[in-house]
Amino acid sequence: NTVELVQFKDPPGEFRGIHWQGFGLNRLTEDGIRARIQSAATNGAWGSFELGLGASGATTGLSEAYLRGSGRGSNNQGVAYLSEEYFRFYRIAIEEGQRIGFPDSMIYDELGYPSGIAGGLFYTKYPELAEKSIEIAETNVTGPASVQLAIPRPLYIGAVMMNLDSFDRIDISNRKSGNVVECQVPKGNWKVMAFYLNDDFRPASVKGGSVDYLDRDAVAKYIAINFEPYYTHLKEFFGTVIKRTFYDEPSMSYVDGRLWTPNFNQEFQKKYGYSPMTNYPALWYDIGPDTAAARNALFGFRTELYASNYVGQVAAWCAQHGVKMTGHQDQEELRNPVAVSGDLMKIFEHQQIPGIDNIYYPGQSVISYKVVTSAAYNYDRPECIAETYAAYRTMNPTIALRTAMDQFAMGVNMQMDARPREMDPDIGRFIGRMGYMLRGGRHVADVALLYPIASLQADYNFKANRRPGSQSG
Repeated sequence: NTVELVQFKDPPGEFRGIHWQGFGLNRLTEDGIRARIQSAATNGAWGSFELGLGASGATTGLSEAYLRGSGRGSNNQGVAYLSEEYFRFYRIAIEEGQRIGFPDSMIYDELGYPSGIAGGLFYTKYPELAEKSIEIAETNVTGPASVQLAIPRPLYIGAVMMNLDSFDRIDISNRKSGNVVECQVPKGNWKVMAFYLNDDFRPASVKGGSVDYLDRDAVAKYIAINFEPYYTHLKEFFGTVIKRTFYDEPSMSYVDGRLWTPNFNQEFQKKYGYSPMTNYPALWYDIGPDTAAARNALFGFRTELYASNYVGQVAAWCAQHGVKMTGHQDQEELRNPVAVSGDLMKIFEHQQIPGIDNIYYPGQSVISYKVVTSAAYNYDRPECIAETYAAYRTMNPTIALRTAMDQFAMGVNMQMDARPREMDPDIGRFIGRMGYMLRGGRHVADVALLYPIASLQADYNFKANRRPGSQSG
């Protein structure tokens, strides 16, 4: 694209960055909202803002089961998420931004994080469709022998017995009677395994009660609860003022990286024409020469479900309503993404604007910027966003500039940030210039980077207990 010197010198607001405007729902006032938006607009550092009304507020409409599971107490103070009063304040913010030429260009799609809980409303209405982890019941036995293996919970996936010497595996899923798998084990050393889902509500902070990201029907219901109200109440702003939605830190990690779904086997067989059941032991154990292929088949398909049923469905809704989906996954900086996003590149296949965050310290995300920006290139997405600075322990213009330079050097071309309002507006001008230069044009790369996702999937297993936060693998 042609670069205009005038625009480069003083870049339009659309390139200067999107300012995070967060308000607690327990202390909203009309004057407070207007004053904060006016303050952010005054120094010219940003071109627009993202409105986030969270992460606390009235718990009106939330079930006792959700409140008990999430650790949130009953609270009638403040404004309830997605209530009529919530949207009244939302409209006040949008209209004030329009009045002073500082638009609300992006919706934050949750009450806090992670995206997928609808502020507790999803679990309240559909507890049976919330996320679940896959678990194993097992026993070692020397045959010939009769085995009875109890299944602790009713969401049964299937069962396999594996010879520990030869790695021969036999699908015994149909040997279930009640909550017990019964089978006759031949001569030799065998491991009998039953696989089931745990649907316990196991949150960490607000991280609980999320939708089953792998289930298409569950996500469709989540969209109806969490997205449709925005369009119903604010439709005249969609595609004109509001141009994007932003999701925040959904993950497979909140159930210890073992996110699974009841229909996994049926969906797998529908696509590939065979049952994956005899591959399941590889999720925990070495199964001989088939280990790498089995793990890639299972973990790869899990990511495909995540990318199409969650990210893909939300992205499709956004496209149908005139906006673009952006946002980022949890913990992109992990060297092995299998327990968190599955495949940090694949999950952006349908997302209109791939995203990443760097919110704690300079350099936090340096090792993962190129994965996300390469996804933007590979899937032909001209924009790539970084959520930045929100929880920096130390903040000054030098730190802000260094981080921005890292991001734009590695292919980011849009910043959503939480810089202090008083910080040097020259940084906003720099960000605007870089965004203006880097959006559009021709991609040039002198160095190819290997992204060894197959090796990472083959190396990962649940037995090693490498939970999110570990850098192993």
